[in-house]
Amino acid sequence: MEIIESQVAFYKTQEGRRTSRGFERQRYVLQDDGTTCLNVFSVASDLSINREVTINLDEHWLPIDSYVRIHHGERLEGAGWFRFDDGSIESQVQQPGEGLVQRQVKFDDGPAVFCAHPIATDALLAAGCSRQQQDAVQLLPQVFLSSPHHFGATGPELAHTQLEMSYLGVEDVTAAGTQFQADHFRIAAGNEKTGHTHPGEDIWTVKDTCIFLRAAIVALGYEYELTHFQRQDC
Repeated sequence: MEIIESQVAFYKTQEGRRTSRGFERQRYVLQDDGTTCLNVFSVASDLSINREVTINLDEHWLPIDSYVRIHHGERLEGAGWFRFDDGSIESQVQQPGEGLVQRQVKFDDGPAVFCAHPIATDALLAAGCSRQQQDAVQLLPQVFLSSPHHFGATGPELAHTQLEMSYLGVEDVTAAGTQFQADHFRIAAGNEKTGHTHPGEDIWTVKDTCIFLRAAIVALGYEYELTHFQRQDC
């Protein structure tokens, strides 16, 4: 078993001025059977959002199940559990005034990927993008979210979208004082085909994994920088 603990700083650059807008603490537990447990505590201070997320992943970095808790301002928005099986997703979420809401969605268009809105879970979208098709725009038809809001300010609730994503190859990336070989992915801005309005995002992961290293949403001036990265064999 291997444990990786990392921290990420959130920044926004506007009119030449760079300001802090939050942080994230991430822990990956890589089990000997190939599964991974990712635990994240994420704070977007400019949006008054904090969330705690745990996701269990199979050997291909695809979701098995997930717990998501969202706090917006002074209000607990809710908490929920999501379970992924072959061709279906089940969710049970509790929101103020709504009680327990259960839902099941079935699909048959290949594997599903899951993003719960911490930046570490954006990197998990790479599990749906083939590294064998460099530079090609690939459609990810089964992308599930814990909130339909771009930055996860609502929910949790099961939401579906599709993304266009490209694998741009291997690059050397220096992060947290360490040099990594990284896989570079790009999520395209939304269009009529995908039906969403996200402005697009670049993501770098540790090569051949979905472990977060760096991200940028250029259109918004957002940058996500790794400030701490520590491996421990157990």
